[in-house]
Amino acid sequence: KTDDAAGKDPPPQKFKRVLGILDLIVIGVAGSVGAGVFAFSGVAAGRYAGPAVVISYLIAGICALFFCASYAEMAAMIPESAGACSFAFVAFGRFVGWMVGWSLIAEYIFTSSAVSIAWSAYVVGLLKQLNIEFPASFASSPFEYNDVTSFTATGTIFNLPAVLLVFLSAGIVMVGSREFSFTTAVILSIKVATLVLFVLFGMGFINTANWDPFVPPSETFGRFGWSGVLRASGLTTFAFIGFDAVATAAKESVNPVHDMPLAMFSTIGVCMVLYCSVALVLTGLVSYTKLVEPDPLVVAAMEAGPGFHWMVPLIQVAVAVGLPSVVVVGLFAMSRILTVMAQDGFLPRGLGELHPSTGTPLVGTLLCALASATLAALCPVEVIAELASVGTILAFIVVCGAVISMRSSHPDLPRPFAVPHLAIPVIGILLGLVVIAFLPWITWARFVCWMLAGAALFAAQAALGGNGYQTLPDGGGGGGTSLGGTGGTGAPGG
Repeated sequence: KTDDAAGKDPPPQKFKRVLGILDLIVIGVAGSVGAGVFAFSGVAAGRYAGPAVVISYLIAGICALFFCASYAEMAAMIPESAGACSFAFVAFGRFVGWMVGWSLIAEYIFTSSAVSIAWSAYVVGLLKQLNIEFPASFASSPFEYNDVTSFTATGTIFNLPAVLLVFLSAGIVMVGSREFSFTTAVILSIKVATLVLFVLFGMGFINTANWDPFVPPSETFGRFGWSGVLRASGLTTFAFIGFDAVATAAKESVNPVHDMPLAMFSTIGVCMVLYCSVALVLTGLVSYTKLVEPDPLVVAAMEAGPGFHWMVPLIQVAVAVGLPSVVVVGLFAMSRILTVMAQDGFLPRGLGELHPSTGTPLVGTLLCALASATLAALCPVEVIAELASVGTILAFIVVCGAVISMRSSHPDLPRPFAVPHLAIPVIGILLGLVVIAFLPWITWARFVCWMLAGAALFAAQAALGGNGYQTLPDGGGGGGTSLGGTGGTGAPGG
């Protein structure tokens, strides 16, 4: 155990509490609205669901609501947490806590990388329209992937714009939480305004024939038909990741007990309305067969006719300016998870150190940026997006299980917000299992390799004698109590 009183380790540094309810909602929505609608809406419709991608977004959003309810209970009960890894640590012990943290690191690395790649494609296209030719050798991944030939070389070197975006985003995160929140709010307003314009004006150009058939007949399992709709919902689940990012900001929230649940549910509600509206208009403007492009909203605006072409530059500017906020929020959340895992003894303590003036984890942020930039430079976007969805849903399932476990092991702990019935986390678990069951098997294989690497690192860390602490509110609901990190349930004194 860590024994600060004995002088073995200094007490962990604390974040500055500067984020209010609106800041948290901005973080949640900004961390969600990005490539999931600007880029992967086309992939989800063109490869898996057709016009029924609207239903896929709806399913993903309903799943997110069930997951969010469990997150809200845990976040209000443990306001000193840093999201799912802390919840799992307290409910199930060190190993599960580490594995969920490892899964979350994958989730945010892959999400930040996928969004960076999508942003790169949009920006290169925008430059081309301005008669500026970006060098093709540095505009995309050196590999591409499809279900038939697997990985093939493209002849390019690496994706330079995506790498530059990751490191620029890291710089914004390192400036400070309040400055980060303001910048994110400005960017978010541009994204949301553009999507609202796309929906409102695009409705006048809808050709209802493009919605027939609404659910295209199944070609193979997971490709169109209802199995395709479910597979698309798995792909789009990471488009609701923002409420998980809100949970990681608990240590910087002014009033986490009140604000965290409200910000999480607000994030889901805003995203569901935006995504379903955009998907309905998108598939009404153009046949879903033409949407497997990195910029489906641009394709739809062009296909709608000359009367809607004015929307194209607005979309491209919104993506060029707006998508970076998803990367910023991803790096923000990832660096906070790394910091708390380091402070809990899972990772080297140096990763948990905060800069004395900005109060931000510089080393952890740079490490996250380096990992995300490497993937963005070299990997095809389809592979990364599916891996992000697996990690996201696995974390959601564990948090639902944590609610059930804590109701049994700590029934008397104050719960400022509680799910109305334990059936809600149970349904959340079942929905999560159904969604990930429809993802391609190769995605599962890659993710299992990642988790095995995480288990090996945990074993190595345990062999070196690493351990940590964890916090739960005391009986009066305030403060935190130092608890043993080695117990299976995280019980006091464990």
